[in-house]
Amino acid sequence: MRWEYAKDGSVSVGDDRGWLDQVDFQTDAAPTPTPLENGVPVTGLADNQGGQRYFSITVPDGARNLRITLSPDGANPRPTRSTERIVGGEDADIEDYPWQVALLDNNDAQECGGSILNERWILTAAHCFDTSVPKIRAGVTDWREPGQTIIVARSIPHPDYDPTTEENDIALLELEAALDLSGARARPIPIMTATQAAAGLQNPGVEAIVTGWGATSEGGVGSNILQVATVPIVSNEDANQAYDQIFPPGSVTEAMLAAGYLGEGNIDACQGDSGGPLVVPDGDAFRLAGVVSWGEGCARPEFPGIYARVSHFENWITETIQTSETGTSADLYVRFGELPTLTTFDCRSNAPGNDETCTFATPQAGTYFIMVYGQSAYSGVTLSATYELAEEGDIFSDRFENRNP
Repeated sequence: MRWEYAKDGSVSVGDDRGWLDQVDFQTDAAPTPTPLENGVPVTGLADNQGGQRYFSITVPDGARNLRITLSPDGANPRPTRSTERIVGGEDADIEDYPWQVALLDNNDAQECGGSILNERWILTAAHCFDTSVPKIRAGVTDWREPGQTIIVARSIPHPDYDPTTEENDIALLELEAALDLSGARARPIPIMTATQAAAGLQNPGVEAIVTGWGATSEGGVGSNILQVATVPIVSNEDANQAYDQIFPPGSVTEAMLAAGYLGEGNIDACQGDSGGPLVVPDGDAFRLAGVVSWGEGCARPEFPGIYARVSHFENWITETIQTSETGTSADLYVRFGELPTLTTFDCRSNAPGNDETCTFATPQAGTYFIMVYGQSAYSGVTLSATYELAEEGDIFSDRFENRNP
């Protein structure tokens, strides 16, 4: 496996612009970026057995929105077609929500939903394991289609899951075989981190999207075709005001996230959607903010739907996968002017899998150094850097790919 320069000919980088470069240096000397000519592969690199690889990009004056991204084969673009405001939803296409999977029971019936984190891991709800979920199906709009059907090797509910209160209602599934994430119908979704949550990505009022094959009315039957609905994030305070009428005070805890139309209803997740994704916009992509968990009925006007708050479980998700992985995860570190380390950086992105992003809205003019770090071997990832020039309105882009030879 090696890193190859993979300039996209459909976008242009001027000769005098900053290029994304491999950094070649001796450990006892200052790092010196090594420019590469367009299309020339990186040579002389050992097979990637983990550790770190360094890159750099020099940003000119007047640049804005520097975005450095590490992505697996098949990233997760934001849907290009709009969705209307599952109960009260509409038919969806899996290519618009390719992280969605169906969880199947022993009779091959759709039981719950889940989200692809990487080629071997699915995030879902712990309460889905009241019944056996022996396999998952990815890449299908109609869950009855064959798609990619893979046996679940191991289910890992959160150790503090409480089925009485649905506290910590989250679980990881390790798959027996790897998903193929190279196409448009099955792709991973990055999780919401605590830092991103604090920055407002899932604040009350943010329009979120929920998908699933669950019942389309309370007490009704599930849908064969994937459904999608838009619901606003609701504060925990407002959610508790509603649920305090029927449950002990404070039933919506900090480990939970609420979304729905207070006072209106009609749109919500329902039975069969459990474990599925609630996603929120993040620039031109989405992040996984919630896992469908519980509620009072379906789409009742007084009661929003309740989701496991993914950012609350960031450390548990990351540590569980990293402890179990055989070495498929790479992380992204960026620092201005100097090489980043595992403890010194201006930006670090270390979500599960290989979907990482560092963004600088108003970058300094000069050189940003980038470290791609893996605890062991990884492949099938692309490192890209994009920025805009404010005066010219142009977008400049460059990338490297790490793949099997």
